Amino acid sequence: MTKDTYSEKAPSTSHVVNLDGNPEAAGQLVDADGLLGALFPPACRPSERWLRDLRAKRIVPYIRAGRRIFYRVEEVREALISRCTIRARA
Repeated sequence: MTKDTYSEKAPSTSHVVNLDGNPEAAGQLVDADGLLGALFPPACRPSERWLRDLRAKRIVPYIRAGRRIFYRVEEVREALISRCTIRARA
């Protein structure tokens, strides 16, 4: 296999369902790649496997349309804040 086979794929906008510009707009549905891109900077972005594990544990809300899975960015952000934030001791 050539080196190009494993090269990083170019970013696409196909992961956004409502193309009104901002993936954080109210009601905007995104796929896993779009969700991770909207929530995390590229340097510290977790994997899609991590997101699937959270979905399997019912930590993040999602919408299933046939075999496709979509997320609302704000709902997932709120779920992560409420479930994964560690509060400081007083």
